[in-house]
Amino acid sequence: MQTKLTNWLQSQLQDNTLKIIDFSKPTAGASNETLILKVSHQVNGALAEKGMVLRLASSEISLFETYDLNFQYKVQQHLSKSKLPIPKLVGNFESDLDVLGREFYVMEMIEGRVPNENPLYHSEGWLHTLTHSEIEDLWLSGVGMTGEINGLDWRQYGLEFLLKDTLEKNLLQSKLTELERYLDWTESLARPYPSIRMGLDWLKLHQPSSEPTALCWGDAKLGNCLFKGTKCVAALDWEGANLGNPVSDLAWWLILDHALSYGYGVPRLAGLPSKEITIKHWEKHSGFEANHLPYYEMFAAVKFSIIMARSGKIWMDKGWMSHELEFDINNGAHKVMSDLLSSKEK
Repeated sequence: MQTKLTNWLQSQLQDNTLKIIDFSKPTAGASNETLILKVSHQVNGALAEKGMVLRLASSEISLFETYDLNFQYKVQQHLSKSKLPIPKLVGNFESDLDVLGREFYVMEMIEGRVPNENPLYHSEGWLHTLTHSEIEDLWLSGVGMTGEINGLDWRQYGLEFLLKDTLEKNLLQSKLTELERYLDWTESLARPYPSIRMGLDWLKLHQPSSEPTALCWGDAKLGNCLFKGTKCVAALDWEGANLGNPVSDLAWWLILDHALSYGYGVPRLAGLPSKEITIKHWEKHSGFEANHLPYYEMFAAVKFSIIMARSGKIWMDKGWMSHELEFDINNGAHKVMSDLLSSKEK
């Protein structure tokens, strides 16, 4: 792989002095394979080194029924013209399987740190070396970045393709259809999940109307923010980018944090701002009001529960955890969703 990728990079960058001198693999990421590259090349007669990120289509059992790596590349390509801190693409998207055996693309690496989710950042990790004030600043920087993404004029950057074949007024219905299809597929590979099905039914019955249409990150969470100090310097992972109600990103951010703490019986990291402060900060940076937030919190909880059901099945089948644990339902996402559903049925 190293020789073929070196040749590819040399061709894309028109630089025959470029060499790959190191590979490493980050711990996060499940839908595609990511490798960190260290490359060297000659600049004005002197040797210089820099980092790059290689993103490959998955070669293993998939978390999703279909996965379009080129979609993610295309989103980043369009957003590269904005002021958002998106990793710079290196070369074109490569669909020729003769190169590396899988589709891939390369980005420049931005220096920084990402909060860990495994182990949970609430219980351990580098966030615990920060003061409460620094933790608050870091959290709000990520929330503010999410708001800025939501407030971007998506038409100005040619993101109409995110509408796909759906009329704007039917965006939520389209997402519910996709969610049901995902649940059907997940169940077909495992077992029925009646509680998740009940959550999906609730979503169908309580759809809000008169919603705004904005750019949604689709996976807005602390673990997709790259920080230098307490400043968010990059927004990572654009596989879920879509157009819809921007409050869905706020809901996803809140629900994932809740699931990674309360969902596993772990106290929330001291110093993290409250839900109320988070909402106000997002509203300030996005320009939107957090209308219909409870609905989208349920949407996020149902979606995360399906993802964790699929993930749990994969992990149990691979022997990473015992089947007796039933991690496809005994996880933080499912607990949060069940609690939300119970509260709405009262």
